[in-house]
Amino acid sequence: MAAVTDAELHAQRLDGQVVLSVHGEIDLENAGRARERIVRAVPSGAQGIVLDLTNVSHLDSAGVRLLFDLARRLHERRQELAVVAPSQSLLRDVLAVVSLDRVAAVAETLDEALAGLRAWEDELGP
Repeated sequence: MAAVTDAELHAQRLDGQVVLSVHGEIDLENAGRARERIVRAVPSGAQGIVLDLTNVSHLDSAGVRLLFDLARRLHERRQELAVVAPSQSLLRDVLAVVSLDRVAAVAETLDEALAGLRAWEDELGP
C-alpha cells in the first residue's frame, strides 16, 4: 500500500494579501486535511487570498472539489480567491476543463494574481 503524503502548505503575506503556497499532491487521500489546513490559514478579515499551485505535482477530483469548495466558502465570506497555475502545466489544463475560472481568478504568476486581487479590492472601494 502506498504511503499517504500530505501536501505542504506555506502561508505568507505579500503586498497585504494572504498567499498560500501548496507543494506536493492533492488527492483523495489528503484533500480533507489540506482543506482544513487551508481554511485555518485564511484570516476572516482578509479581502482575498492567493492559492499558489505552481508546485502541485498532482491534483485529482478530490483536489478539484477542494478548490470549488474553497471558492464557495470565500464567496460566502465576501472574500476573493485567486489561483496561480502556470499555463504550460497539466494542472492548468485540468483547471480549464473544470472551468474553475467561473468561480475564481486563475493567474499565470503570483504577481498576476496579486495584481488581480488589488484590482478587485479597488473596485470595492473603502
